[in-house]
Amino acid sequence: MLNSKTIEKENIVADQLNGRFAIVGSIAVISAYPINSQIIPVFI
Repeated sequence: MLNSKTIEKENIVADQLNGRFAIVGSIAVISAYPINSQIIPVFI
């Protein structure tokens, strides 16, 4: 019995997009912190 896993192209694209949004969010937090001294300026 051959049990091989194939990675679907949609999963690769979704993971790449998720990673890019995570990097953009991290850059936004890092750049907003010195200006406001708050991680989430609206709530804290």
